[in-house]
Amino acid sequence: MNLSVLEQCYRVLALPTDASLEEIESAYLKQVQTQLSQGEKGELHRLQKAYETLKAHYQQKASEGTETEGAESYYLKQLQQRLETQGKRVQVDIQGDCLRVMFDVRASGNRHQLMALTYHVLQQIPPPHLDCIKVYGMKSKRKFAWREEFNLSASQLTSEDLNLFSFKSRLNNILAFPLALILAVIINNVGVLYMLFLGFHIWIHEFGHSTMAWLSGHRSLPLPIGVAFSSHEPSLFVYFGLLILFVLLFYAGSRNNQRFPMILAVSFAILQFILTWLIPDHKTQMLITFGGVAGEFYLSTFLMASFYFSLPDKWRWDAARYLVLVIAASSFWHSFWFWTHIKAGQESIPFGSLLGGRGDSGGDMNKLIFDYHWNPSDLVNTYTGLGNLCLLILVGLYGYFLIRQNKAFFFGLKQRVIYQLYRIKR
Repeated sequence: MNLSVLEQCYRVLALPTDASLEEIESAYLKQVQTQLSQGEKGELHRLQKAYETLKAHYQQKASEGTETEGAESYYLKQLQQRLETQGKRVQVDIQGDCLRVMFDVRASGNRHQLMALTYHVLQQIPPPHLDCIKVYGMKSKRKFAWREEFNLSASQLTSEDLNLFSFKSRLNNILAFPLALILAVIINNVGVLYMLFLGFHIWIHEFGHSTMAWLSGHRSLPLPIGVAFSSHEPSLFVYFGLLILFVLLFYAGSRNNQRFPMILAVSFAILQFILTWLIPDHKTQMLITFGGVAGEFYLSTFLMASFYFSLPDKWRWDAARYLVLVIAASSFWHSFWFWTHIKAGQESIPFGSLLGGRGDSGGDMNKLIFDYHWNPSDLVNTYTGLGNLCLLILVGLYGYFLIRQNKAFFFGLKQRVIYQLYRIKR
């Protein structure tokens, strides 16, 4: 029935829209008596029409409620019979928006079997218009030994899952890493694509040098032409400038109630303090040199891991993160594949530099081995170990979000496995 018509009827009887049928009848009779006593019969027809409209509306609602109650009663009876055929003593009812299934644990199986059985039966005969399921193991009529709750529709795709720019999209978070890895392999094996992304890989390498320099309080300028200009003298301007940026990042994260930027800011500030004030200068220079290839691993890993986390509103990167993910994955795979092959003896250590060639004694590997006295095999093992660690972090992070955002799927899978085992044992 049209809502505007109903509202008009309520106004005619001078009643609020939530008035009960008894209040409607009382108001109608009262206004009829008033009109008759005043000798004004012209309004009687309008009052009667408003009353009959509202009365018909309430009768219709009552009829629909009766049909719903009948359907619910039939479903509950059917569900209880299905569970009892499994030899269980059980009571089922509907409380609010939840279906309650209450097993007598004194005469039924264990908790996991009962949960699996309930899930299996509800998959066969799902409850009408109900998603919330509460399962109880009752010790008596008023006391329960345990209680479980789950949602039947939680595994279904929502509009947010289909939103490419949502950080809570399960589809994005499931498919992004595997697709990025496939693209990384293709990019590094197709000549044109490799040359297109090579500049990004070189720049990440140079940023590896510069991040070590900045965090240890040194000026540095990374260029995508294969060189990073870093000062040998520490700079308070760099230290406090970077520290202010970390404070601003923490503040922005706290204002937007986002933990990732806050954790990031605190972690970087602690790392900056250690590298600037606790590490001797000669080791700092060695770390800056070491940071080139290391950055290919840890910076790529950091950028890939950041895909899962949103930033404050002024630094939003909902769309840009996809491009960053592909670039980082390409760089990570390039370095991981290359250093794994070096360890296997299929490639050689890359002496020299991009601009000076293999004969350049100022190359990163030359400095680390001849100036800082790294053993070549130790150097290879360190880089491959770092690559394996970064890969483990990425796999762990992917697994964490996969399980966290798909609890309903894994819950259902667990129940199916338990139910099959339960059937085998029987």
